[in-house]
Amino acid sequence: MGLADFLANTPERCYICKKAVFGHLLALIREKGFRHLAHGANAEDRGDYRPGLRAARELGVAAPLMDAGFTKDDIRQVANDRGLFVWNKPAMACIATRFPYGTPIDSIRVEQVKQAEQVLAAAGLVGCRVRHHGDVARIEVSLDQLPTLVVDPLRHRIVEQLRKLGYLHVSADLEGYVSGSMNRVLDDDHGRSRPKD
Repeated sequence: MGLADFLANTPERCYICKKAVFGHLLALIREKGFRHLAHGANAEDRGDYRPGLRAARELGVAAPLMDAGFTKDDIRQVANDRGLFVWNKPAMACIATRFPYGTPIDSIRVEQVKQAEQVLAAAGLVGCRVRHHGDVARIEVSLDQLPTLVVDPLRHRIVEQLRKLGYLHVSADLEGYVSGSMNRVLDDDHGRSRPKD
């Protein structure tokens, strides 16, 4: 939150953030005597615009799961086979992905989105996103949860709670949850129709 270039929320936001985070982590591991740093990107991350992967490559941060061709499902299966309690934990992307490119990120908006997503989680909706479009909250849930979201009394309660958080309009995206949906606005220069970073 201290990087002005990150807060400007350009399509390079993830690159800016990862370059700073990995830079700090590399300094820390070198101080502690470690030689390598790895991150958890997987093979499916190649299928979307992921400028943070470019930052990792530039800094020599390894992506062993991606290199081994592991998908999210593969990782969950291995974790389940090993008895790890987090094997089915929902994916949780950076909160900055909830904002359209060009919408400045600030602590007030971030807190608004966090609280809105907590409302949905408390209602039993899993792996959902609240996309912040100014005074509109666009809710993305998996298609199997969509009927639950739009039936009263839950629908009414969620609308009321999100309005208390400052949203004037609360909408449900009929397409359901789509990872990377905010990247649709990008042109070819940002990787929409070519192999992804």
